[in-house]
Amino acid sequence: MKTLYTRLNVILILLLSFSFEINFAQMLKVEMEEISVNSHSIIKGIVSKKWSEYEESGKGIITIIEFNVLETIKGVSSRVERVVIPGGIVGDIGRVVSHTPQFYLGEEAIVFITYDYKRRPTVTEWIQGKLQIINNKVFYEGNEIYYEDFLLGLKNFIQTGEQGKIEINYDHINEGPNSPVSVPSISSITPNNGPALRPYAINPNDPFNPGERGTIINIYGSNFGSTQGTSVVRFYESGGVPADAQYILLWSDTYIQCKVPGREFASSTFLNASSGPIYVITSGGTSNGVQFDVTFATPNKRFSNSNVTFYINENGTPDTDGEFTAIQSSFQTWSSVNHSIHSFVYGGTTSRTPQALDGFNDIGWIESNWPYASSAIGVNDWWFDGNPNSRQITESDIYFNGVNYSWTTTGQTGRYDVQNIATHELGHALNLQDLYGNTDGEKTLYGYSSIN
Repeated sequence: MKTLYTRLNVILILLLSFSFEINFAQMLKVEMEEISVNSHSIIKGIVSKKWSEYEESGKGIITIIEFNVLETIKGVSSRVERVVIPGGIVGDIGRVVSHTPQFYLGEEAIVFITYDYKRRPTVTEWIQGKLQIINNKVFYEGNEIYYEDFLLGLKNFIQTGEQGKIEINYDHINEGPNSPVSVPSISSITPNNGPALRPYAINPNDPFNPGERGTIINIYGSNFGSTQGTSVVRFYESGGVPADAQYILLWSDTYIQCKVPGREFASSTFLNASSGPIYVITSGGTSNGVQFDVTFATPNKRFSNSNVTFYINENGTPDTDGEFTAIQSSFQTWSSVNHSIHSFVYGGTTSRTPQALDGFNDIGWIESNWPYASSAIGVNDWWFDGNPNSRQITESDIYFNGVNYSWTTTGQTGRYDVQNIATHELGHALNLQDLYGNTDGEKTLYGYSSIN
């Protein structure tokens, strides 16, 4: 029997060979200028507390993030601010909503804040409205820049009435405090592609293939330093946040061996890498970037049953005909992949609207009071067993945004394709994660979308 690793590789290879009209994605890329305009406040702060709890309805889990505010860039804020993010773990029950930002205690970040449909403060456009500060730098438009340079451009933009563009000084990119002689340099990386898997890759107590998880890469070059110390191997962003290698196996001045970062939902400090340049960052500066392509990313959670039944809300969408057939075609796309251990089964239409943890996997359009980020075209809201020794997904509900976007099954210009978006969202039901890298645009799980 082939391993899950092999099956997912086959899934990815076959899907990349399909011809579709638009990229598979469900979030619209929003420019930072628009995010600023749509935010009632912008802060620079440190995460001081975070906890998860059930919503008042008892149907959903939310996580509250509390910040000690270091600076208010826009609007009015107090010394302590909170935002609400859908998802989290309460007891042995976990909830994940695609495209939500992750925070961890002690993290410093620039956060854009707006209100959700319940008038609760949340992060504007989710992952796109958070810039993590690492070593006084943020990752912005593919570059690591000093956060002071970003804030200067942002403040000037706000002071001029939020018109035009945010102008950034890029003169300081990749500066190191020492001479060029001490700046690290990468000559080659082998292999130059592979998956990003869950992080418990070298823990002998890991119940899932101990010692075998993760893609090991070898980095050759110079000036890495004889020991790691505070140096890092930085992979390309995962939704705006750089993903540093969590498992360094060997480190010398000319050779580093590490594992490609993967994600574990019980620990928000772990992020999966996306395709893009890898850098070695030391006290001497930042190395040249060398390309690494992430084939797919998964924390390796799954449904316990091989046949996963989905139901479609009977109302469909008023925008187009044939939406039920299009979604069933998305089921078949995944189910027909060779060596797949899961098949999606159409259970028929239902009067139920998709809702949290009711024992059914439902798909439907929301035509009013869209509860997620406005840039989210579609969302997979899925639940899992929060026990760290379990990898079971218990429910997956898919929501399509009928408030902000129009839909098509015929390639109509200016609308989003039902089958394409549904296929992407069903990938999350298989626990495949979004990719945001520079060569990920044609992949099924690319995190951003373009319109027909």
